Amino acid sequence: MKKFIFWLLVILSLVLSYRIGRILIYDFSRLTEYGFGYLIGLIILFLVMVGLAVLLGYRIFRKNRMTNG
Repeated sequence: MKKFIFWLLVILSLVLSYRIGRILIYDFSRLTEYGFGYLIGLIILFLVMVGLAVLLGYRIFRKNRMTNG
């Protein structure tokens, strides 16, 4: 179950990074105040997802490394 959640977080992080990148590349010059708020919200969500993925991945792979030798 932990591995499923880890991979789900990784996939969601990749999707969010794609959306953030598209906004920064194609729509940055047209952003309004609400658009900047949306972008900041996406960036915060991305950082949370990456942080959770890193912490969960560390716990999963550290445990596997300890049991495998």
